[in-house]
Amino acid sequence: MVSVGLGRRAFVEALAGFPLGGAALSAQTSTPPVVKAAAGSGRANDIITLPGGDRIHVKVATQDSAGSLFMTEQPIERRGSGPPRHYHEEQDEWFYCLAGEYVVEIGNQRFRLGPGDSVLGPRRVPHAFVYDAAGPGRIEQFFRDLEKRGEYFGNGSPEDKELAHRLYGIVNVGPPLNL
Repeated sequence: MVSVGLGRRAFVEALAGFPLGGAALSAQTSTPPVVKAAAGSGRANDIITLPGGDRIHVKVATQDSAGSLFMTEQPIERRGSGPPRHYHEEQDEWFYCLAGEYVVEIGNQRFRLGPGDSVLGPRRVPHAFVYDAAGPGRIEQFFRDLEKRGEYFGNGSPEDKELAHRLYGIVNVGPPLNL
């Protein structure tokens, strides 16, 4: 088992299918397109939402590589989230952890992946993965919730101040600065 410390919470799950052993690319008569996908997004905003809310950001579609490669980034925030054990008949699957921590089982082997770790799951070999980090840090969650709330915690009642402390570990010790 490989063990690496915790980090942010993103994951790349790349389904690399090479059924023609790369022959598809060499058979092309024209140069394949260059495709750029920004961090946290899919190519041309190609984002698939799975049941349960997890998203898959398509980085390289099979049409971009003449059927040779399908690559996605799958940011997961909920600890314990992941697909059921399964296998692919025609594609290998490469798991690369950008951030966070995952447990990946391939066949009868279990791996713990941290940022920068990867493991290849060969086609026809059952596999599954699960996100094993605590989710966004409390300060990150504070800012995300603050955006939804539309106002700071602690500007009002003692209950607001206590809520900020209990949920996010923030202790307000005075009013905002005045200019």
